[in-house]
Amino acid sequence: MFFVIAVLVGVLLGLLIPYNLNASMLSYLAVALIAALDSVLGGLLAYLNKRFNINVFMIGLVSNAILGIFLTFIGNILGISLSFAVIIVFGVRMFNNMAA
Repeated sequence: MFFVIAVLVGVLLGLLIPYNLNASMLSYLAVALIAALDSVLGGLLAYLNKRFNINVFMIGLVSNAILGIFLTFIGNILGISLSFAVIIVFGVRMFNNMAA
């Protein structure tokens, strides 16, 4: 029940608080969201298999987001669009988590 309330409060705050994003930040946001969704689906799979560990989940959530953003940043410096590669990798992992 706590999670439902937390999601509702987060959505409500997101709708009420104004924010501005530059066009240059959208690729980072997309990668971070896909990485977070991958971690959430991996955590759901672990929960269903009765081997969920909150420490592993939180480390995976943060490290996936940081790694994806870092690769996107390095790709932008090199002039290569690595954000597509990161999104494809996390997308494949999400579908593997959902299929298992």
